[in-house]
Amino acid sequence: MYHLNGKMIYLCDFTEDLNPIDSAEIIHGSFKMKGNVDSAMMVIMLMDRRPIGTMVLESGNISVDITNTEMKVSGTDLNERLYSFTRKKLDYENSLNTIDSRFAKRIMDGEDYDLLKKDFEEESKNIMDSYDMLIDSFIRNNYDNVLSVGVFLLISYSTPVEALPESFYSLYENAPESFKDNVNIRKYISRMFPEKM
Repeated sequence: MYHLNGKMIYLCDFTEDLNPIDSAEIIHGSFKMKGNVDSAMMVIMLMDRRPIGTMVLESGNISVDITNTEMKVSGTDLNERLYSFTRKKLDYENSLNTIDSRFAKRIMDGEDYDLLKKDFEEESKNIMDSYDMLIDSFIRNNYDNVLSVGVFLLISYSTPVEALPESFYSLYENAPESFKDNVNIRKYISRMFPEKM
């Protein structure tokens, strides 16, 4: 992280307002923050006012590694779970991007668009189904901690409503009350699915 010397890192709450919780300057390629947390909470890390990643503030020694292409957080249980999920999610997204590239190349090579479209649509659908199942199972398996709300909001804020998995609203419907009562979840659901409230 030496190339980031002098940059400020901000931890912000996981809301649309991004209220700062703590900050630190990167000096000699590293930064440190220390404090007490009453309970685990998901936060967004910003550098130069741009989000660079998410993490869970929880008891323990948390290690953050920032490169030019990614941020990885490790050292505590919930952060390990979050970054294992993030890697799998990224693998699916890369597979979908590869399909798009292969499709475009074969069209440029003069192959029949309609025949190719049929083949590639089936391959894309299989990957999308697995991708949706990954998100669905991760949120359901973490209803008892902050990862369910955090990942639900992360997917919600970064995905147009029409592109959300079909099962997405059912995640909310079948969630425990502790999930449904989250202020940010309720705000999102009432804005995006007003007819269901």
